[in-house]
Amino acid sequence: MKVKATRILTIAGVALVLGLSGCATSQQLEKVKQHLGEVEATANAANEDARAARDDSAAAMAIAEDAKGIAEESAVCCIGTNEKMDRMFEESQRK
Repeated sequence: MKVKATRILTIAGVALVLGLSGCATSQQLEKVKQHLGEVEATANAANEDARAARDDSAAAMAIAEDAKGIAEESAVCCIGTNEKMDRMFEESQRK
């Protein structure tokens, strides 16, 4: 989607330059084509970076969810241990 927008803007820019300057030489057209290629390459690289970032964030989210589950299990265990220790202490006080 971003590539299409970039391409449209680039083509519009080229059309504007050509319209304002009259006829362009073949050397000028080659420079514009080269620039267009560079813009497309940059847009493609940006899209790839965005995909990689999305994939990394999904992996980080999965790790965070796993960590949350482990923390919740630890909390439950800790509560149980505290209750057991309280009972043991109370029993020792009764004797």
